[in-house]
Amino acid sequence: MNEEANDRPDSAGAGHAADRRPAHGLLHEPGQAPQPAPDDDLNAVSVATFDRHAGRYAEKYFGLHDYDELYRWLLPPLPSGGRFLDLACGPGNVSAFVAQQRPDVQIVGIDRSPNMVREAQTRVPGGHFLVADCRALGTWTAWPSTDLQRPDGDTATTCGDGGRAPGPASTLVTDHSEAPGSVLSSGLFDAAAFSFGLSYLDDDGARSCLAGLHRWLAPGGVLLLTSITGATDAHRIDRSPSGDRMFTAWRTPARIVELMTAAGFEVLSRRDLPSPANASVASRDLALLTARR
Repeated sequence: MNEEANDRPDSAGAGHAADRRPAHGLLHEPGQAPQPAPDDDLNAVSVATFDRHAGRYAEKYFGLHDYDELYRWLLPPLPSGGRFLDLACGPGNVSAFVAQQRPDVQIVGIDRSPNMVREAQTRVPGGHFLVADCRALGTWTAWPSTDLQRPDGDTATTCGDGGRAPGPASTLVTDHSEAPGSVLSSGLFDAAAFSFGLSYLDDDGARSCLAGLHRWLAPGGVLLLTSITGATDAHRIDRSPSGDRMFTAWRTPARIVELMTAAGFEVLSRRDLPSPANASVASRDLALLTARR
């Protein structure tokens, strides 16, 4: 999600729309092994919590304008009629901004939480939103349209989960096996956003996700990454008083830049900023505008 599922529940059951900071009730100290999740899918722990609180979160935090200045970084690189990908879109915060500023742009959003995708469909009716795992992007051979080709020219419609490419935004597609084709036109994406979702992926998941993004961005296409940061690298699972569990991967700014560079992205602009005033846990945030090399 963040995956912008741009938020994370806090001790009250809902968090800041770009907060994504761990809830109270630490189960594992930084540096210790996190509590195993079923099938060792730690991202699923966070996705389940986001999915439970998607409606409350969207009602309270959709339309937040704290990060609009950063979202504006995406506008100049988008050509007329360009294509924008909102990764871990949540209820569509970034997509809504792009749609308002650039109604000519084709918007596609993906999130692993079905309820977050429903929220995005409601709030950004002109966008195409799909339920999908961002870690599988690099294994997809096609997007919803069979004529949307990968750089290698493969036109097969098999997605990373072994099913067919997901269908149009007008239907919420959770079973890819019988999904219809989409109205999406062919071509790669000119720009993408990955807003506060990186911290819900372990290192292997982060590398897979960024490799997939690199594959689907056009050469020179831009990616806006925003993330919480930590003084040290630490992965852990936290629990709120209400019982919600959240896996969080804290990374130093240097580590995040290292991951981006290794995935084939060049940093164009950088901003270090404090967490929002109402964040459940104060931290430093990092915003990077990068370009696909």
